[in-house]
Amino acid sequence: MSPANATSPSAPDTAVPADPTDHPVWRKVQHARFVMLTTLDADESIHSCPMTVRHDGGRLWCFTAADAPSAQHIAAGSAVAAIVMNDDDSFYVTIGCDAQVLDDRDAMRRLWSAPVQAWFPQGLDDPSLRLICLV
Repeated sequence: MSPANATSPSAPDTAVPADPTDHPVWRKVQHARFVMLTTLDADESIHSCPMTVRHDGGRLWCFTAADAPSAQHIAAGSAVAAIVMNDDDSFYVTIGCDAQVLDDRDAMRRLWSAPVQAWFPQGLDDPSLRLICLV
């Protein structure tokens, strides 16, 4: 049994619900605007990058470029952690994630925002634009 699912009479119930968006941690995570995405390169050196985050369907999404180190590390199978910060209520958590790099233009259109436009001035027409999906 994983620690996230362990319960005892003296510990609060931390079981993951069938719908992850019902979990108390997710309710706080979904208000974060940024994450520090951490991956490992081929030499297992740590690489961290601040990223604007979007929330959709119980997943975290970050826009990136196909040739960005984080995208390359994830494509090569790197372990991934997202450090989530929400200063509004002093909430900070590190989440180990499964991640994929996607070229899903429909999802990009759905998740596009003004802060993303600042990093990708070519917008959705940028051929190197990718999404990182964190689960």
